[in-house]
Amino acid sequence: MRIVWIDTDFAALAGHTGTRTFEMSRQLAAGGHEVEVVCSDRRLPELLPSGFRSFHRSEVDGVRVTIVNAGLGRIREGRLGWLRQLAFTLLACGYLLRVRRPDVVCVTVPSPGGLLPALAAWWLRRVPFVLEVRRLVVESLVGTGRIRSPVLIGAVTALIRCAYRGAARIVALTDPVARHIGADSAFRGKIVLVPHCCDLALFGAGDGRRLRADNEWEDRFICLHLGSMSRVNGLEAILRAADVLREDPKFLFWLVGDGEHRDQIERNIRDRGLHNVVIWDPQPRTRLPDILAAADLCLMTVRPYPVLEQASGTRLFDYLAAGRPVLLNYGGWQRDLLESHGAGLGTGLGRHEEFWQRLCELCDDPDRRAEMGRNARRLAEKQFDQQRWAAVFEEVLAAACASGSPLGGRGTGPREARDV
Repeated sequence: MRIVWIDTDFAALAGHTGTRTFEMSRQLAAGGHEVEVVCSDRRLPELLPSGFRSFHRSEVDGVRVTIVNAGLGRIREGRLGWLRQLAFTLLACGYLLRVRRPDVVCVTVPSPGGLLPALAAWWLRRVPFVLEVRRLVVESLVGTGRIRSPVLIGAVTALIRCAYRGAARIVALTDPVARHIGADSAFRGKIVLVPHCCDLALFGAGDGRRLRADNEWEDRFICLHLGSMSRVNGLEAILRAADVLREDPKFLFWLVGDGEHRDQIERNIRDRGLHNVVIWDPQPRTRLPDILAAADLCLMTVRPYPVLEQASGTRLFDYLAAGRPVLLNYGGWQRDLLESHGAGLGTGLGRHEEFWQRLCELCDDPDRRAEMGRNARRLAEKQFDQQRWAAVFEEVLAAACASGSPLGGRGTGPREARDV
């Protein structure tokens, strides 16, 4: 198959964001398929030459990458962000309409920038497409306050429903997303559950002893947050805990990543005089196993938006693969998953006092943390093996190709897909 995958936030080896598209594409390419990823310039500084114009082509581990210069890597948030998203959409549309015809297009949301290019390829070139839904687009935008205009909400809703109707298959990453989309019987037969996956090989042999020794952290209780420092990630919860625990010399809060709120977080740390918080830049993915192994506890936080409890935090699956205990500051399906398997704990959404109390409990109970870590690795091996789910994704793409048209054939329902 010739596969074109549209993902605005595609990342290859950088450590500040998830690499699901890259990992899936790499395995598809290794299986003999021709894979091209069309993405923005937001997450790939290591691949960009200086002064490139509309498009830049590169290749990473057999995956051809076409980077669209829409300026998304040079802006933060706000109105300009929407204009850059529109620029990406128009450039990507033009690109998909003139390149050699793919057999199937895969488009990743919640970023809506890839939807119109996928729809254009379907309408004008009859190319079937697979829609990968990582979290509910409209609900996420409205629930986090990013859009408020009824006109804009109506337009995005119409675009999403058009994509649901046109998609040959809809890949949901979580049960809540699958159930929400499947509530409309018109879409139910297209849905396949393919969750975020764990790279068991990469994270199976991390050693953090050297890193702790080099930084003189041998006697510290290290609480690690790895990944994006965006508004929705709610790192304020970690800073509040650090403030409460500032007099306890054991605690060290370690933030590794970047994002539009990093400057604000750094100012907050300085203003509060939080000497128990350190920030590192994003690290190469190959270094993450040692970083995770150096941590005593891994943290996942969000701002108190209920819609985010339905989403799928990408870093959770790296934590599980590395066999680290996990603490969330929210509930939902991720908390249920961790607690039912003894791999971590959650709290009520936005309950700061409960969050730091759980931190203290786990700090004082190394045996419990060790058991959680073992359970986390077992859970990763049992339910989220990357190679297994990449094979399922390949079957989904092949089924979309075989349908010939998004109106032909039926998908696998969510219950059946979970048993693949």
